[in-house]
Amino acid sequence: LNTMAMRVREWYSWHFPELKEHVKDNYLFAKCAAYIKDKSKLTEDMVPGITDIVMDEDAAMKIYKAAKTSMGMDISEPDLLNVTTFTERMISLATYRKQLYTYLEEKMSTVAP
Repeated sequence: LNTMAMRVREWYSWHFPELKEHVKDNYLFAKCAAYIKDKSKLTEDMVPGITDIVMDEDAAMKIYKAAKTSMGMDISEPDLLNVTTFTERMISLATYRKQLYTYLEEKMSTVAP
């Protein structure tokens, strides 16, 4: 999972390198990347969605402003599709890991309090 997170950061950073400066957590970075997708299509209407992900309105506005002035390269549709698919898989695995951890904690407290 950590290797996947590093790949998401690496690949998406070619398109939007400034995002990694604003979002340090790998899971939140992946969620932002999956939500934003193509930075050129990011609108101010999407800022509340970014706020929900990063849980900070100021950080969300900084991300929005960074996207508008980003030095990253444009991304083709096939590349964006591949990055998005990989990112969504990573998010899914991270979510599963959290659920599994919770399940194991509950089982262990029952079996070995």
